[in-house]
Amino acid sequence: MELFSSIAIKLNAERSKSLDHPEDFGFALNSRGVMQKSMPAKIIARTKDGVKPLGMGLICYADQDCNENSISAELVRAGKWKSFNVGKLWAFINDTMIELVTIDPSNKNRGGRIYKTGFRTETGEVIIDL
Repeated sequence: MELFSSIAIKLNAERSKSLDHPEDFGFALNSRGVMQKSMPAKIIARTKDGVKPLGMGLICYADQDCNENSISAELVRAGKWKSFNVGKLWAFINDTMIELVTIDPSNKNRGGRIYKTGFRTETGEVIIDL
């Protein structure tokens, strides 16, 4: 079992190591020109009513989009942070984005800002508490 915060920290470290050759680590530019890594996963929702399979989707991690309207994006634009030091982990399923974790230099050691709790199982299924 791997918590979302651990996944985000690991991917953030991978991204920092991959600056010269991101494709070797599975990163590529997305449609907005932001470096991103996507992994297919079976996504399951855990609610107060029980467990509900949502289907196949993607778990994605990306650098900070500098054009976004956020404090993190402002800090990147101002040169205080590098875009690869700020990352977001989310699930994408049925045309819906579910934010999971945001990581940045101010909270990296605490595991990031967690939006949804959950974990990835040993078999690669992603369980999201909704």
